[in-house]
Amino acid sequence: MNNSQTTRRVTGTVTTELNRYGAMTLRSEANETFQIVDCASSGLAAALDELGVGETVTVTLTEAPCRGNGWQVIDTDAETDTRLVA
Repeated sequence: MNNSQTTRRVTGTVTTELNRYGAMTLRSEANETFQIVDCASSGLAAALDELGVGETVTVTLTEAPCRGNGWQVIDTDAETDTRLVA
């Protein structure tokens, strides 16, 4: 049995900001809609949380194991400030 997941690199515009459940919606340059339902790490979630509606981001997505068409972010080009505040 083949359980390989689809992985996609997508540049898209935020149409719905990241919510408290870790979900957001992106519209790709090819006019596809991606329902983000999970992030592979808290750092990725923090980076996406900084984005507002209308901003553009490039992400690497893998199919999320859920009902419907959900995606997990496994990488992004969004910048995060990783410095510790004392």
